[in-house]
Amino acid sequence: LMVNDNDRVEVPLEYIPALNAYVVHYYLFGERFGAIVDTGSPFLTCPSTCSTWSYKYKWGCFHPERTFDSGYSNTIEGFDNNQGAVVWRKAGFTFFDDNDELLQQLHQPQKNLTFGVFGPDLLDGPGGVFFGLIKDTDKWIRPSFLGQTGYSSFCVDLRRESPKLVLSKQSLILRGDDDYIPLVRDLNRRYKAPVVHYTAKAARFIVNGLPLYLDKKTPTLIIFDTGLSGMAVSEELYEGRN
Repeated sequence: LMVNDNDRVEVPLEYIPALNAYVVHYYLFGERFGAIVDTGSPFLTCPSTCSTWSYKYKWGCFHPERTFDSGYSNTIEGFDNNQGAVVWRKAGFTFFDDNDELLQQLHQPQKNLTFGVFGPDLLDGPGGVFFGLIKDTDKWIRPSFLGQTGYSSFCVDLRRESPKLVLSKQSLILRGDDDYIPLVRDLNRRYKAPVVHYTAKAARFIVNGLPLYLDKKTPTLIIFDTGLSGMAVSEELYEGRN
């Protein structure tokens, strides 16, 4: 783990073949957890179980007696086509081991964060534990990880030599740099999605060399979601009937 200063942190990512996904490691109440880096959800989460054989990956062990009340009631949430109950608790969070000397040298204290505890309904099948990186949400839903920590930008660097997650309280796009894709908030503003997905408008869509028809009156929106291992499109869009 490399920390530049209090405004920026770089955390190694681990590719897990059984999940076909990149996992980030962190600590809640001193317990080490792993979660899929997910730009398609907003929450910090952990499993309600310690099972080492029921799932493809040992996410970590939840100890409710080492957490405290978050002030939020339980909810039903949907992740990756799974739906299930989520218990909202609070505990100290850090990317460091409590006994890490570097943590002590840099004076990086734990911060108490609200997180969701996933039961079997959200862990079974295609489910898992997710490290959500959507920051902006409607006020009525539970707090996002980035909203609680104050980070305003991130970089998911998947280069094979050293995949990592960079979190920063400053912009990671350099001034004068125009090499980026502008994002829109249409799903939240026009279609009332409770979170602000990282979304862009498609200029063209070509499948097997053939361009599909895109309706200018209802733009085709692309969601950037690291919680998926491929690309999913609607049947109407794929058949060019929109």
